[in-house]
Amino acid sequence: MRWRFSTTKRTVLVLTLLLVCGAIINVAVALVTSISKTRSHHTGIWLTSVANSAADESLWNRRATSDWGNLPKWHSEWYGPFSGGRAFLLSVNGSFIIPMNATIEQLREIYRGAGSYEIWQANFGFPLRTARIEEWSAHPMDSRLFATIDSHDGLVFNKYRVPQTILWPGFAINTIFYAAILWLLFAIPGFARRRIRIKRGQCPACAYPIGESPICTECGTPIPGFLDLGFRG
Repeated sequence: MRWRFSTTKRTVLVLTLLLVCGAIINVAVALVTSISKTRSHHTGIWLTSVANSAADESLWNRRATSDWGNLPKWHSEWYGPFSGGRAFLLSVNGSFIIPMNATIEQLREIYRGAGSYEIWQANFGFPLRTARIEEWSAHPMDSRLFATIDSHDGLVFNKYRVPQTILWPGFAINTIFYAAILWLLFAIPGFARRRIRIKRGQCPACAYPIGESPICTECGTPIPGFLDLGFRG
């Protein structure tokens, strides 16, 4: 019973360490990808969307102020192995009829929604998306009437913007994915080493020569397939 409890505790410890290491690798991949790809040079497959969905409208309304106008005129998406996201752009310019002696309120109403307004939503991670960052900017036609905005919901390290929003389904699956890879990297060499020792008539744990006992006389490890090796009582 004591040996079984020790084995169980060791198994739990190994699984915990694998999951922690898998989470670290998962976060590192997302952060490195987000730092190496700025919004000016995303790579992947660009697709132009012809219609805005309810999710697009929710994102636009969440980040845009009342001065930004309606939903964007231009909407694209990109997909790549390590990142993907959406970009929205509303650019409204033109001629405006301005009344003589117009008040500030009238000018604000005339120029409302005129200018360049942009929202980016980028997701990072592999094989699934783990983290997200959103950036939004407003460059109104008349900056005296409306504020110029350049903001984001990420963290700043030096000159880099990195995401702080975790996409939990992808984070959990990616963590298990990397933990499984780490387990394979350690398990395969050990499995091969044990099989070679057994074929050589050695204890799979300590490589001590196997005698006629089903348990290694050196370390006490049970010998797998003892009868199959020809050691019959």
